[in-house]
Amino acid sequence: MGYKRLSGNSIFYIWRAVCFLTLVFFVPRMCLARMSSDNYKIDADSINAGGGTGTSDTFKLSDTAGEAVIGGGSSATYKVKAGFQYMVNTYLTLAIDGNPEDPKNLGSLVPGSPVTGQTVVTVTTDSWNGYTLDVSKDHKMLHTDKVTELDDHNGTIDGPPDGPGPLLWEAPDNLGFGFTLLLGTNVETKWGSTPDFKYAAFPATDITAHVKEDFKSGADGTTIGYKADAPQDQKSGAYSCTVTYTAVGSI
Repeated sequence: MGYKRLSGNSIFYIWRAVCFLTLVFFVPRMCLARMSSDNYKIDADSINAGGGTGTSDTFKLSDTAGEAVIGGGSSATYKVKAGFQYMVNTYLTLAIDGNPEDPKNLGSLVPGSPVTGQTVVTVTTDSWNGYTLDVSKDHKMLHTDKVTELDDHNGTIDGPPDGPGPLLWEAPDNLGFGFTLLLGTNVETKWGSTPDFKYAAFPATDITAHVKEDFKSGADGTTIGYKADAPQDQKSGAYSCTVTYTAVGSI
């Protein structure tokens, strides 16, 4: 599998990253969020001496004047943002391990002999409600013959009514290509644990695979595990697809 870097836009970030499987993965983006519940919504505002938003063809500037108390403070588990600009501006970065220019190679597929691998996805953000990690892929794993496909694992990220949820890796029914969360901050119990990890197929569109709630000072890593195997009638060889990771900050 491999990684590349694409540029992102700003305003609150969605950083996307892709990997390649031979047995290929990348990408970035951003989004604005607000504090809300089912019944209430709080938009950031301020009372001051002036300010506003200015734009040109290539730049955008948001400023305020006369805010009396501004600044930021943090500890290992808490973060305080005082002032309008501190409140509405945040940062988020996403990084994946390995050489960004090279595919991550899980080896050739031989039916009956599972191939495995892993990627560490690291997110750093000052978002006080943490972030979500979404995943997707462009198509089923495709053989180098450009015709033969490897089926997806039967597990799904979401449980009923959307699907069965993550499932154990069991022959002959639950094979194919899938992923699990091996390690991370507050990894959901639905992914199981050693030695009984549960797997799901990468979806065709972005679906949240992991939610990291609350502020954390510094980088936060999540280890994604990959696995592929097939029945004996599956064609051996190298298969590949592109997997996309998207981190979205939560205000």
